[in-house]
Amino acid sequence: MYGFNLSEKFPCSPDELFDRTLYNFDEYEKFAPNVTRVEVMSREPLADGREFITVQIFARAAIPAPIRAVFNMSPEMSWKEYYTADTANKTVDWRVETPMFTEHVNCGGTSSVTESPGGCRLLITGSMKINIDGVRGIPPSVARAVCGMVEPFIGNMVTLNLKKYFGAVRAAMEKEAAQKLKQ
Repeated sequence: MYGFNLSEKFPCSPDELFDRTLYNFDEYEKFAPNVTRVEVMSREPLADGREFITVQIFARAAIPAPIRAVFNMSPEMSWKEYYTADTANKTVDWRVETPMFTEHVNCGGTSSVTESPGGCRLLITGSMKINIDGVRGIPPSVARAVCGMVEPFIGNMVTLNLKKYFGAVRAAMEKEAAQKLKQ
Protein backbone atom coordinates (compact mmCIF):
# COMPACT_ATOMS: atom_id res chain seq x y z
CA MET A 1 0.00 0.00 0.00
CA TYR A 2 1.15 3.54 -0.79
CA GLY A 3 0.09 6.35 1.56
CA PHE A 4 -0.49 9.94 0.50
CA ASN A 5 0.17 12.65 3.07
CA LEU A 6 0.81 16.17 1.81
CA SER A 7 0.54 19.40 3.79
CA GLU A 8 1.10 22.80 2.18
CA LYS A 9 0.59 26.37 3.39
CA PHE A 10 -0.82 29.13 1.14
CA PRO A 11 -0.98 32.95 1.46
CA CYS A 12 -4.74 33.18 0.89
CA SER A 13 -8.09 32.37 2.41
CA PRO A 14 -9.41 28.81 2.40
CA ASP A 15 -12.20 29.96 0.04
CA GLU A 16 -9.71 31.32 -2.49
CA LEU A 17 -7.56 28.18 -2.51
CA PHE A 18 -10.56 25.88 -2.64
CA ASP A 19 -12.05 27.76 -5.59
CA ARG A 20 -8.77 28.12 -7.43
CA THR A 21 -7.77 24.47 -7.24
CA LEU A 22 -11.16 22.79 -7.58
CA TYR A 23 -12.67 24.92 -10.31
CA ASN A 24 -9.68 25.88 -12.45
CA PHE A 25 -8.03 22.79 -13.87
CA ASP A 26 -6.03 24.88 -16.36
CA GLU A 27 -3.39 25.41 -13.68
CA TYR A 28 -3.21 21.66 -13.05
CA GLU A 29 -2.35 21.09 -16.70
CA LYS A 30 0.12 23.97 -16.60
CA PHE A 31 1.91 23.17 -13.35
CA ALA A 32 1.80 19.36 -12.90
CA PRO A 33 4.85 18.03 -14.73
CA ASN A 34 3.35 14.87 -16.23
CA VAL A 35 -0.22 16.02 -16.84
CA THR A 36 -0.98 16.79 -20.48
CA ARG A 37 -4.68 17.61 -20.14
CA VAL A 38 -7.65 17.49 -17.82
CA GLU A 39 -11.20 17.02 -19.07
CA VAL A 40 -14.06 17.90 -16.74
CA MET A 41 -16.62 15.23 -17.55
CA SER A 42 -19.39 16.32 -15.19
CA ARG A 43 -20.36 18.56 -12.29
CA GLU A 44 -23.47 17.54 -10.40
CA PRO A 45 -24.96 19.42 -7.45
CA LEU A 46 -26.04 17.11 -4.63
CA ALA A 47 -29.16 17.57 -2.49
CA ASP A 48 -27.05 18.32 0.62
CA GLY A 49 -25.20 21.24 -1.03
CA ARG A 50 -22.07 19.33 -1.96
CA GLU A 51 -20.98 18.86 -5.58
CA PHE A 52 -19.93 15.66 -7.34
CA ILE A 53 -17.23 16.29 -9.97
CA THR A 54 -15.80 13.80 -12.44
CA VAL A 55 -12.58 14.57 -14.32
CA GLN A 56 -10.35 12.56 -16.60
CA ILE A 57 -6.62 13.15 -16.30
CA PHE A 58 -4.17 12.41 -19.11
CA ALA A 59 -0.45 12.18 -18.35
CA ARG A 60 2.88 11.10 -19.79
CA ALA A 61 4.92 8.70 -17.74
CA ALA A 62 8.14 6.75 -18.05
CA ILE A 63 6.42 3.47 -17.25
CA PRO A 64 8.99 0.73 -16.58
CA ALA A 65 9.25 -1.77 -19.46
CA PRO A 66 8.23 -4.83 -17.37
CA ILE A 67 5.01 -3.11 -16.32
CA ARG A 68 4.24 -2.00 -19.90
CA ALA A 69 4.87 -5.52 -21.15
CA VAL A 70 2.62 -7.24 -18.60
CA PHE A 71 -0.23 -4.75 -19.06
CA ASN A 72 0.29 -3.84 -22.74
CA MET A 73 0.48 -0.13 -21.83
CA SER A 74 1.59 2.93 -23.75
CA PRO A 75 3.66 5.74 -22.18
CA GLU A 76 0.52 7.91 -21.99
CA MET A 77 -1.78 7.12 -19.11
CA SER A 78 -5.25 8.29 -18.21
CA TRP A 79 -7.52 7.83 -15.24
CA LYS A 80 -10.70 9.28 -13.78
CA GLU A 81 -10.93 11.19 -10.54
CA TYR A 82 -14.17 11.58 -8.63
CA TYR A 83 -14.53 14.43 -6.14
CA THR A 84 -17.30 15.01 -3.64
CA ALA A 85 -16.67 18.65 -2.81
CA ASP A 86 -18.08 20.25 0.33
CA THR A 87 -17.61 23.99 -0.17
CA ALA A 88 -19.02 24.88 3.26
CA ASN A 89 -16.45 22.73 5.09
CA LYS A 90 -13.68 23.07 2.50
CA THR A 91 -13.24 19.31 2.13
CA VAL A 92 -13.08 16.99 -0.83
CA ASP A 93 -13.47 13.24 -0.64
CA TRP A 94 -11.72 11.85 -3.67
CA ARG A 95 -11.42 8.54 -5.45
CA VAL A 96 -9.31 7.50 -8.43
CA GLU A 97 -10.46 4.96 -11.00
CA THR A 98 -7.96 3.33 -13.33
CA PRO A 99 -8.94 2.17 -16.83
CA MET A 100 -7.21 -1.19 -16.36
CA PHE A 101 -7.83 -3.67 -13.56
CA THR A 102 -10.32 -1.20 -12.10
CA GLU A 103 -11.58 -3.69 -9.52
CA HIS A 104 -8.00 -4.36 -8.35
CA VAL A 105 -7.01 -0.75 -7.61
CA ASN A 106 -8.32 1.01 -4.52
CA CYS A 107 -7.21 4.64 -4.35
CA GLY A 108 -8.85 7.49 -2.50
CA GLY A 109 -8.75 9.88 0.39
CA THR A 110 -9.66 13.32 1.66
CA SER A 111 -8.37 16.82 1.07
CA SER A 112 -9.15 19.70 3.40
CA VAL A 113 -8.36 23.39 3.54
CA THR A 114 -8.27 25.15 6.92
CA GLU A 115 -7.44 28.60 8.28
CA SER A 116 -3.80 29.01 9.24
CA PRO A 117 -1.75 32.01 10.43
CA GLY A 118 -1.03 34.13 7.35
CA GLY A 119 -3.37 32.18 5.11
CA CYS A 120 -4.53 28.60 4.95
CA ARG A 121 -3.27 25.03 5.00
CA LEU A 122 -4.08 22.23 2.57
CA LEU A 123 -3.91 18.66 3.84
CA ILE A 124 -4.20 15.72 1.46
CA THR A 125 -4.37 12.22 2.90
CA GLY A 126 -5.21 8.93 1.28
CA SER A 127 -3.92 5.61 0.10
CA MET A 128 -3.52 3.40 -2.93
CA LYS A 129 -3.61 -0.38 -2.79
CA ILE A 130 -3.18 -2.55 -5.87
CA ASN A 131 -4.00 -6.23 -5.64
CA ILE A 132 -3.86 -8.31 -8.82
CA ASP A 133 -3.64 -11.69 -7.11
CA GLY A 134 -6.00 -14.06 -8.84
CA VAL A 135 -6.03 -12.25 -12.18
CA ARG A 136 -6.28 -14.93 -14.81
CA GLY A 137 -3.02 -15.52 -16.62
CA ILE A 138 -0.80 -13.76 -14.09
CA PRO A 139 1.05 -16.05 -11.69
CA PRO A 140 0.85 -14.92 -8.03
CA SER A 141 4.60 -14.30 -7.79
CA VAL A 142 4.50 -12.10 -10.90
CA ALA A 143 1.41 -10.29 -9.55
CA ARG A 144 3.16 -9.48 -6.26
CA ALA A 145 6.32 -8.33 -8.07
CA VAL A 146 4.35 -6.12 -10.45
CA CYS A 147 2.30 -4.59 -7.62
CA GLY A 148 5.53 -3.97 -5.73
CA MET A 149 6.77 -1.92 -8.70
CA VAL A 150 3.48 -0.28 -9.74
CA GLU A 151 2.35 1.10 -6.36
CA PRO A 152 5.50 3.14 -5.60
CA PHE A 153 5.90 4.16 -9.25
CA ILE A 154 2.38 5.59 -9.51
CA GLY A 155 2.36 6.86 -5.92
CA ASN A 156 5.64 8.73 -6.36
CA MET A 157 4.49 10.18 -9.70
CA VAL A 158 1.22 11.41 -8.15
CA THR A 159 3.01 12.84 -5.10
CA LEU A 160 5.53 14.64 -7.32
CA ASN A 161 2.71 16.08 -9.46
CA LEU A 162 0.82 17.28 -6.38
CA LYS A 163 3.92 18.87 -4.82
CA LYS A 164 4.90 20.62 -8.05
CA TYR A 165 1.34 21.71 -8.77
CA PHE A 166 0.59 23.12 -5.33
CA GLY A 167 4.08 24.63 -5.07
CA ALA A 168 3.51 26.44 -8.38
CA VAL A 169 0.04 27.59 -7.26
CA ARG A 170 1.55 28.98 -4.04
CA ALA A 171 4.34 30.74 -5.99
CA ALA A 172 1.77 32.25 -8.39
CA MET A 173 -0.31 33.48 -5.43
CA GLU A 174 2.75 34.99 -3.76
CA LYS A 175 3.67 36.75 -7.01
CA GLU A 176 0.10 38.05 -7.42
CA ALA A 177 0.09 39.31 -3.81
CA ALA A 178 3.44 41.09 -4.32
CA GLN A 179 2.13 42.75 -7.49
CA LYS A 180 -0.97 43.98 -5.62
CA LEU A 181 1.25 45.52 -2.93
CA LYS A 182 3.20 47.43 -5.57
CA GLN A 183 0.03 49.01 -6.96
